[in-house]
Amino acid sequence: MYEERTMKVKTKTPRISLPIIQATWNNCTKCEIGKHCRQKVFYDDLGDFRFQNETIDILFIGEAPGTIEDVEGTPFVGPAGQLLRKAIKEAGTECPNCKGIGTIRIDTGFTTIDSYGSHKMKPCPLCTQQGFISIGFTNLIACRPYSTNPRSPTNRPPLLGEINNCSQRLVDTIVTMNPVFIVALGKEAADSLPNVVYELGKKGIIVQTARLLHPSYILRKGNIVSEKEYVDSLSQVFYNYWKYMEELNKD
Repeated sequence: MYEERTMKVKTKTPRISLPIIQATWNNCTKCEIGKHCRQKVFYDDLGDFRFQNETIDILFIGEAPGTIEDVEGTPFVGPAGQLLRKAIKEAGTECPNCKGIGTIRIDTGFTTIDSYGSHKMKPCPLCTQQGFISIGFTNLIACRPYSTNPRSPTNRPPLLGEINNCSQRLVDTIVTMNPVFIVALGKEAADSLPNVVYELGKKGIIVQTARLLHPSYILRKGNIVSEKEYVDSLSQVFYNYWKYMEELNKD
């Protein structure tokens, strides 16, 4: 269920804002589905990072928007998305170093109490004073791939041509949000991950990658893989993220 791979390259590339990405792609009709979707579905996160244009720690990439996402205009808000968000919460994104506070005590070898009776603190180096892992969501493509007609409730996997047509939008989103980890959800996202990593590599992006089952699989095959097992897999991803950050802070 869980697989981690690593790609390291040298430099960074300039970031652009999410509103510019959205404005650039909002009227895209390269694919037939782009002509009939209710709206494009670009990006969401578990905080307000999209408004501040801040970077995030882990970006989850799914396959495509579903029926509910097509209506709401937000990724991972349907049944599968709700399961994923719940599992993330249960797995826990709190920093193990500062326990979610964002600061740690300064150990001077003497006293850590200042003249006001408070402990002297410093920013936590592991989470950069954030206290938790920041999470973002997007998909390989921004339009819902319908099976028979645009208003059919039945979805289908995205076609290769649709993925290729939307790949620059995905790369631009990754560059803008600058995640440390990318987690591919589902077969289509996992199969496309090497190409995404290759394009990021040409731009000089450092990224760690992992692959997980899509949460929709858990809804369909809960008798094979339980929600608890899915939470455990997410916990493993988060554990590896913190171990990676520890290694970075040793340098």
